[in-house]
Amino acid sequence: MTITKGTRARIRNTNSISPIIATLLLILITTAATVIVYAYVIGYTGNSESTPSAGQSIFTINDFCANVVYPQCNSNGYSLEIDNTGASAIPSGNVELYFTDPVRGTSAASICQINIPVNPGTSVSCPTGNGVQLPSALNASAGDVVSLQVVTPDGSRSVSSTKIEASPISYVPITITNSQSSATHDDLQVMINVDFDSYANYLSTNVGNVRFYNSSNFIVANELPAWLENYTGTAGNPNTATSSDVWVKLAGIVISANSQTVIYMVLEPITTNFDGVYWGEAPQLSTTYGEYDNGANVFLYYNVSPESLSAWTVVGTAGLTSAAAAGSYFKTQQAYYANSTNGDYLYTQVSGFASNEILTFWTYTTGLGNVYYLANSAGAGQMGRLDSRGGGDYSGLATTTKWTTWTAPSSGLDETKDKWYKYDIVINGASATSYIGSATNNLGTLGTLANTLAVSNDGDYVGLVGDALGATYISYWNGIIIRYLPPTGVAPSISLGALY
Repeated sequence: MTITKGTRARIRNTNSISPIIATLLLILITTAATVIVYAYVIGYTGNSESTPSAGQSIFTINDFCANVVYPQCNSNGYSLEIDNTGASAIPSGNVELYFTDPVRGTSAASICQINIPVNPGTSVSCPTGNGVQLPSALNASAGDVVSLQVVTPDGSRSVSSTKIEASPISYVPITITNSQSSATHDDLQVMINVDFDSYANYLSTNVGNVRFYNSSNFIVANELPAWLENYTGTAGNPNTATSSDVWVKLAGIVISANSQTVIYMVLEPITTNFDGVYWGEAPQLSTTYGEYDNGANVFLYYNVSPESLSAWTVVGTAGLTSAAAAGSYFKTQQAYYANSTNGDYLYTQVSGFASNEILTFWTYTTGLGNVYYLANSAGAGQMGRLDSRGGGDYSGLATTTKWTTWTAPSSGLDETKDKWYKYDIVINGASATSYIGSATNNLGTLGTLANTLAVSNDGDYVGLVGDALGATYISYWNGIIIRYLPPTGVAPSISLGALY
């Protein structure tokens, strides 16, 4: 067969790829590679995977933090913790760190020194000093997801990744000192008075960019729930307030006897707002009532703006109403009520109410009758009043006496009807005391000592009650909060450090 010039050309074209098709294939291959890399990085974000060889150690990477603008990661540009989860020690020597920014296509390496072997069940932080920055060759920017491979001196490997912190932040270290001879509860709520005006240039108008952490490694895992109760100054502008009460829950933190701990108030970018989870505010402080209220995440029991009776048992003429609520501390338009004519009442079970706790509520009565009872079984208990006539068992309620003794308040403590008061009941060991104060008092301020009681056992039920004295009156509650009592009733001292 004779192959002509034209035939040869046709054969060549059928066995080659046109430039257009080649370009399209290249785009598809590049896109697929990018997707694969992206999926790889996202799949490891916040996680670690260990790949040991025979005879090597096994470890995981925890708390991997990276920042290219401000050294917030334990005072470094990056930090991590190597946890030995295996059965053999990680030997001392150089730990190799390999950083990759897949989107930018950059990589860099660094070394972290292990001075002594890391035994099973223990960990080591990396880097060990301060001021260490991310390798400049990485050329990473805020918002990038950076992957990390860690290689220990014995060759064991683990990988993790994290998102580069978005922008520079400032922070204030806060020293909390427990001067008592016993340790604090591990979820103690502490009140911190903050002069927000001192940091006004770093704060959004509503201070929504504040966060609290238990470590200088400012990652979500170390964040503490906090709740802004009140502030002085212009309404809607707490950043100008010279006095603001913030409640922080020291989640997982135990302050030993005669010792202290440090937490951090972080001032994040001004564009950051309340998240209503870790940082929130009392319901009346928001433009929309309760928009950022996270009190339930801070306190043991929290019911400041009654919306339903789902958790309450109602006996007689009692329930939820809008009457008389105006003027209460939380400015809510609803309250729980009980009518006195038939000794009516309502109650709820509060399993967290026990020794070394404080129950606070705001109350209003039209006839100075009983305003509450506490009990260790439903519908049974001891009642308390706002005036000097004290309180006692009511046969319609009590089958078991919650309080074995009751000391009536002095006549000087007689209060008036048709007015809101703040009432605190403090259980400390085997005794309980109640305090009556102004409705404008903040949560941390106890009023005047009203009653001293002996506690027969811890109570599980609290209720609002009328006592059938023959007169018709109504008692109201709202703003019900339970929190832990600090050791011997003495709150830890608070000291705010300099702004960094």
